Amino acid sequence: MKHVKALTGKGLFTAALLFLVLGIANGVSVWNVLVLAIIIGALSYPLGDLVLLPRVKSLIAAVVDTGLVFVVILIAGAVISFSGSVLLAAIVAAVLMGAAEYMFHFYMGTHVLFSSNRVKTDM
Repeated sequence: MKHVKALTGKGLFTAALLFLVLGIANGVSVWNVLVLAIIIGALSYPLGDLVLLPRVKSLIAAVVDTGLVFVVILIAGAVISFSGSVLLAAIVAAVLMGAAEYMFHFYMGTHVLFSSNRVKTDM
């Protein structure tokens, strides 16, 4: 159940941030934003939050998540039509997602991964 709550929260903030940056600012459809949010969540939750986060500091895991979001949006830019610059949209979305992921890692450390007692925070 703890993973369901974490995935739901991650999915909601991912979809909201992507909708702001890609949907409103760059004219990407809601459907494409939701598909991108699912792809990013499916990649970053198991790799970044469950595997990487317990082994490295939260900031490093957030930087890796930022890079992942940047690459996924750049690749999606080849398939999805953007009304603005794909590179700029990828940079803005990645930076915002990186900041959100950094905060999300504290939730992960206290509510999901706390039993492993190996989550390294930057505080």
